[in-house]
Amino acid sequence: MPIYNPLNPPSPSAKETISWINLNGASVGLALSSLIVQNKRPILIITPDSQTAFRLEQELAFFNPATSIIQFPDWETLPYDQFSPHEDIISNRIHALHTIPTLSEGVVITSISTLMHQIAPQTFLNSHLFLMKIGDLFDIAKTRHALQNAGYRLVNEVRTHGEFAVRGAIIDMFPMGSHLPFRIDLLDNEIDSIR
Repeated sequence: MPIYNPLNPPSPSAKETISWINLNGASVGLALSSLIVQNKRPILIITPDSQTAFRLEQELAFFNPATSIIQFPDWETLPYDQFSPHEDIISNRIHALHTIPTLSEGVVITSISTLMHQIAPQTFLNSHLFLMKIGDLFDIAKTRHALQNAGYRLVNEVRTHGEFAVRGAIIDMFPMGSHLPFRIDLLDNEIDSIR
């Protein structure tokens, strides 16, 4: 197996392996960044643990800020724990699973232990999405029922993932997979604005 210059890696074929030796510190991130820039297709980086995945994500963002980086996080819970993973972790995983099939170039970073867990099939995720746009018809009662069946909590004021509030013709929701909550304004039974 040939050894390549980390600053000028070749574009590997699907069956080729690239090896670098004696890379220290952030030079691993620099070598991977060069590889990502030269290969205009999605690249999966599998790390030995979550800390290495986080470090590589930071290095890749530093060396090439234009690179699309998707972090597929670990659950950070043990199989028999009596508590659920944090809402942000669930949200980030859902966002990654929704984004990865449409990725044309960039990088997905995850740890080997995260890859060992089963995930929901893409068809399951697609059937449980809430996709809305301005002008769509909106049934408040039906959406409220669907959100509650999906595990969302009805609250007075939306603050965290998995919460929603209904006040007349205004619906606030903080969907899993989103970094910000949304406010949906209705005009009769039609979506007038999404902010």
